[in-house]
Amino acid sequence: RATGGAARAVRDVAEGLAAAAGFRGRIDEKGADSARSAAVAWQQADITAAAGALGWRPGYTLEESLADLWARTADA
Repeated sequence: RATGGAARAVRDVAEGLAAAAGFRGRIDEKGADSARSAAVAWQQADITAAAGALGWRPGYTLEESLADLWARTADA
């Protein structure tokens, strides 16, 4: 689900998913990065083409998408 095309820090995504799961503990970022993660500084989806060609606009916020992701994963 694209949620607007704005770059978001992985920390924001992790915190959002933790909130959706009801996790209230501490998220520790002191572990070593995987080689794959270390090679990619950041990612961002560009929704310009979909907006221009289809008139498409995101219908969900990042928080809504993470809550839905958690709900579907928890049901599996």
